[in-house]
Parts: sequence; C-alpha cells; structure tokens
Amino acid sequence: MEEQIPAIEKYHEFVEYHKKYTSLEGKAKTKYKSDFCYELDEYHKAYKKLIELFPDGHIPKLSKLKTELEIARKEYAELSAERTAYKKEADRLSRLAQQKRDSQRTLQRYLQNEQAAKRKKSQIE
Repeated sequence: MEEQIPAIEKYHEFVEYHKKYTSLEGKAKTKYKSDFCYELDEYHKAYKKLIELFPDGHIPKLSKLKTELEIARKEYAELSAERTAYKKEADRLSRLAQQKRDSQRTLQRYLQNEQAAKRKKSQIE
C-alpha cells in the first residue's frame, strides 16, 4: 500500500495532461506535446507503474487505500508493542532459568565438596 498510494497520486496528478493531449489534433497536439513533454512522460511512467501494481486493471480508490494503510499501521504498532512485551518476558524468563541452572551447579559443587570432605575425614580416622 505504501507503494500503491504514491503511484495512484502521481497518476492523478498527470492524467489531465494526457486527457488534454489526446483531445487535441494536428499542430496543436504537437505543440502541446513539446510544451508539456515532462508532464506527459511522468503520466506514462505513472501509468506503467499502475499497470505493474494492478495487472487486472482495477485500481482501488485512494481514500480506501489510505484508510487500509492507516489501519494496517495501527495494527502493526499494536503487534509490535505486544512483541516487545513478549520479548521482555522471554528475556526475564531466560534470566530466571539461567539463575536456576547456576544455582543447581553451585549446589552440586557444594554437595560434591561436602562428600569429598566426609571421605577425607573418614580416611583420616
């Protein structure tokens, strides 16, 4: 939609030049073409872009596209905020899991050291 809207706007901006050009005949048409060659070229570029974007030839209304784009942007912002919240929660849970693993390793080392100390003490006696 972000590509479609400017293409449609550009088409609407230059379509009047093309309509005027096609309505003329003879020398007036040639003079108009030389006077407004930039605008006519821009029209042809915009027309080609619309054909590329809408191969079926059905061009949606600009207001409808703008409304849809606004809705899509709002949904994106909401989903992005939701994703950020989930990411923070995932990071928090990951830190907690890492702390638990670290605590378990520490506890295992402590128990191993205690068992080693008991073995030493029983060997000494």
